Amino acid sequence: MEEDRDVYYKVDENGCIGQLRTLGSCSGLTALGPPGYLYPVNTDGQCRSSPSISHTQVSTSLPHWTCPYHIRNRRLKFDYGGDRINMRFRLSRYFKRHTLLLLSCVTLILFFLIEFPPRFQNEKTDDVIGSMGLYSSTIVEVKETEINIYEDPNFVPDFTENLDLVKLSAWGYEPKETWHQHYQDLFRKYNMNWTSKSYPEMKCDEHFKESLVENMDVISNYPLNVPEKYLQELFLDERGIAELSKPVPNPMKYPVFVTAASSNHYRESQGMIKSYHQLLEIHPDLKMIYFDIGLTDTQRTELSKYCKCEVRTYEVGKYPPHAADKRGFAWKPVLIQTVLKEYDLVMWMDASVIYEGTSLDEVSLRTRQRGIQAMHGASAVCERTAKNSFDFLKEKPCLFNLPEVEATWIVISRNRFTLEYIMKPWVSCGLSYNCMAFKGSDFYLGCLGSRKFHRCHRFDQSILGIIVNRLFQEKRRVVEFDVAPILHIQRNAHTNYFEQLKKHS
Repeated sequence: MEEDRDVYYKVDENGCIGQLRTLGSCSGLTALGPPGYLYPVNTDGQCRSSPSISHTQVSTSLPHWTCPYHIRNRRLKFDYGGDRINMRFRLSRYFKRHTLLLLSCVTLILFFLIEFPPRFQNEKTDDVIGSMGLYSSTIVEVKETEINIYEDPNFVPDFTENLDLVKLSAWGYEPKETWHQHYQDLFRKYNMNWTSKSYPEMKCDEHFKESLVENMDVISNYPLNVPEKYLQELFLDERGIAELSKPVPNPMKYPVFVTAASSNHYRESQGMIKSYHQLLEIHPDLKMIYFDIGLTDTQRTELSKYCKCEVRTYEVGKYPPHAADKRGFAWKPVLIQTVLKEYDLVMWMDASVIYEGTSLDEVSLRTRQRGIQAMHGASAVCERTAKNSFDFLKEKPCLFNLPEVEATWIVISRNRFTLEYIMKPWVSCGLSYNCMAFKGSDFYLGCLGSRKFHRCHRFDQSILGIIVNRLFQEKRRVVEFDVAPILHIQRNAHTNYFEQLKKHS
């Protein structure tokens, strides 16, 4: 018997070679064909083939036999009649001889169907009871099936029990490989779509590292020259990260809201404050911290009186001089990390964010499980990031032919992964001159003109996009959240909410 991967041959005692193929379904295997597949033997012992098909044609041009039945050495009974061969055979001995093999195959298939059932649920039905380890392109969007988590009998609106499981998972102490496996499991479990490249026709000689662990090492080796005293102030030095990574006794149920505004965005932020006050009717225990990064005295007084929030001042004197420039945006990651020192779950929102007044259960639970949740951006990172930043970090722009990660709204859970590989490089870049902001960087604020590399610069958003895409690349949907059910963005909308409160007071 001679055989290769797809073709089965029968060699009889006279050296005649036949190629076998089934007709129709393999499950109803009853006949072989077409003509010329077997070479019957004359009475004189010489091989003969179908008159219409030559020896060469049979061995090279006929379709391969691909059914999963190995029927060699079977007794074949055939009658040769001109250009047609009718062949019949019995499979009874075959099945008797291979019953154990067939039963083993069926058992193996059933095992995989039970152990790894097909998953059709949407990624929004996340829970933290699954894998408790830690982490692991033309824009083509595939619409995912929407599932209402509140109709899911396994969803627990009051998820204190689930948070206890998060607390018990050693977020701060697991090795990098466990983080990698955690994210890989999430991506497979919820059948997430891959993120496509923004410019599919664009070629790049460079490639990302294959594993999350290798890409984490790339981020660790970014040439960030921020003085150690700033890292110590923000608990982003080795000792501080170890301290903040310890499991907390009572993890927060909902995130602390954090925002900031200068005088020119004060009226815009009142719309966000109004929606936050409405959200308090659903979640009365929420807390908001509002950072003053340039309000007038009158605005500060009014804010303190009417906003149900804690008002703080951005202490610019603690950081390098360039970090005081509001248009350099180093203040945003610094303020987020400032609050992460105190609270283990933080939601950042720009002044333009308007909440819809719906529950925050899902986003809170998802962030606990995945570390960070952010909004999907439209343009490519390489398009909206200045060359200076890529050069500083020693990254190739063509690698980042992927959509941005919007920094307008972010939710972060405090753990070693998010502190070491997201917050530390993000903050350090902001505090390192020429990384996030540089001489003349204001010139790149406007994204006008045709689409091209380095068309503009988005400062904090650009660097966050580099970090997230370096870590996750096409699998970054694992850290993306569809915000439509809970909020919308309303830029440059001036609201007199505090004036309305004055009239009713």
